[in-house]
Amino acid sequence: MGPDPRLQPTPAVPGIRISAPVRADRPFGSVQPAAPFAEYVCRCGAADTAHGAEAVAALVAWWDDHQPQCPGRTERPCQHCGKPTRARSSGVSGWPAHPACYAAWAERPVEQRRRAHQAERIMARETQRWKTGRLRERLVKDGYAPDVIDLIISGGWSNDQESAT
Repeated sequence: MGPDPRLQPTPAVPGIRISAPVRADRPFGSVQPAAPFAEYVCRCGAADTAHGAEAVAALVAWWDDHQPQCPGRTERPCQHCGKPTRARSSGVSGWPAHPACYAAWAERPVEQRRRAHQAERIMARETQRWKTGRLRERLVKDGYAPDVIDLIISGGWSNDQESAT
């Protein structure tokens, strides 16, 4: 049984697929060991396949080097400086960022990071207060009693209670 065809990269869905052999420390596995295999299709139209450990390693290295400057990747403003870039941050978010900008951001002093996180939390609380105010206005407009509105806003009222009564 071959790989799922939905996982293969195509021009419509670019990407890289790597197939590795069964681990040597599991000799009684049901799958027979096979040579490593990799294939990619890029946004810019480049495509290639590789068989064997060295060829797959070279293909993956080429893919990693090519992606930040791929002409098929759209330029977006850097998350930190605002200048257009095709590069992505190396963090889990993958935000558009120049490598130097991301490195400088990641190496900020602890106090600066703490203040940034605190500012984000304050903004989240302000957003929640605004949403609560809008919900209260809508409930008043819909004619709910003030005590029911307070229960709904505080989280003391749920749909489970409504269906039980």
